[in-house]
Amino acid sequence: MIRSFRKFFEFAGRQSQNWYLGLLYEIIRCILEALQFAALLVVLDGLVRDNITTQTALLAFGIMLVSVIGTIIFWYLAHGKEGEGSYRMCEDKRIQIGNRMKYMPMGYFNSHSLGNLTSVSTATMSDLESMSFAIIVRTLVGVIHASIFSIAMCYFSWKISLIFLVGVILFMVINTMLLRCSKRLSPIRLEAQTEFMDAVLEYIQGMGVVRAFHMAKQSNTTLEKSIAETQKKNQLIERQRIPYIAAEQVVLRIASAAAAFCSIALFVNGTLELTYCLIILVSAFMVYSQLESAGEMFFMLSMIDASIDRVEEINQSPQIDIDGKEQTPDRLDIEMQDVSFSYGDKKVIDHVSLTIPQGTTTAIVGPSGSGKTTLVNLIARFWDVDSGSVRIGGIDVKDYKLDSLMKNISMVFHDVMYRGWITPKNITS
Repeated sequence: MIRSFRKFFEFAGRQSQNWYLGLLYEIIRCILEALQFAALLVVLDGLVRDNITTQTALLAFGIMLVSVIGTIIFWYLAHGKEGEGSYRMCEDKRIQIGNRMKYMPMGYFNSHSLGNLTSVSTATMSDLESMSFAIIVRTLVGVIHASIFSIAMCYFSWKISLIFLVGVILFMVINTMLLRCSKRLSPIRLEAQTEFMDAVLEYIQGMGVVRAFHMAKQSNTTLEKSIAETQKKNQLIERQRIPYIAAEQVVLRIASAAAAFCSIALFVNGTLELTYCLIILVSAFMVYSQLESAGEMFFMLSMIDASIDRVEEINQSPQIDIDGKEQTPDRLDIEMQDVSFSYGDKKVIDHVSLTIPQGTTTAIVGPSGSGKTTLVNLIARFWDVDSGSVRIGGIDVKDYKLDSLMKNISMVFHDVMYRGWITPKNITS
């Protein structure tokens, strides 16, 4: 669990400060919320001593007023920082992924699923936005809240405090097993997301063919199977976690009941004042309130963990612009020297050499599949050659920074997207 939290705050990067502030505000909110017990203690003490006065009422009211107003203020501050941290963190990561993709070799997109990239950029990042906001702080605050309240019970009785602490420890033992189960199942959920995204993209991209050949029924079958499989895997995850969550709730309820029973026994034995006994009875089922609500969220920690791994996998993808430098060539001749290139095991360009002088026009002709587009893509370094070299202005394209190389190249692709600009700008943009 600690490793998951550490990984998350490292992933948050510069937004981790917002998360730390949000966590601090949440802890202060919990302390202010706990002041209601102080007000209750004042009232119960007055009742037991038969000494309820205006001063007692005003004191209890003042404590409650501070508790309510303080809770509202710090709730607002905490949620503001958590929301900012969550959305800005995912904004930074989306921009980082987009910038990274500009420098990925084209081979990466052939060897990796487009559905995976789309899923990470959309569904996975959306999960991180929504889940991290609700889970990270709530789970941490739940454990801290229960621990602080359990220790605070030492003021009334160390035995009661020990019972509450044992409840927290047993909860964490079961929670460890829950996290192991979650860690095992989280990749299944992410895999289902990717497969579903692949099916959706395939369906959308093939819509023209489907309509042309009236194959709507057949194409729907694949998509429906993917939806059903995703549903099946999500239901499996839900069924697996229910026993652990139920066990956690049972442990906390038993610990609360044991603390209440023990307080009565201590009062009967004369070792605990009636006021303290009453306050323990009232608060017995409130000490774990935050921990109980956080119980279900612990299961999602490993899902956040797995989602972070998916995002970082893309951020660790290879780049083609590593050793390049800003180049300003004196001329713009294009040269290929003994260039070979293959798509996997299929050789497309076989020891080709050519020179295209600056200021000239060259037509590359040949049958479909002969490598015309591949040849041009190698000049623009959309792919890297297997052997040989491609030079622009006498400088190997691998020695250019990618942005520097693109300043010297303009291309019009097979699938052209025209914008509302003049023709020269459409060509150069």
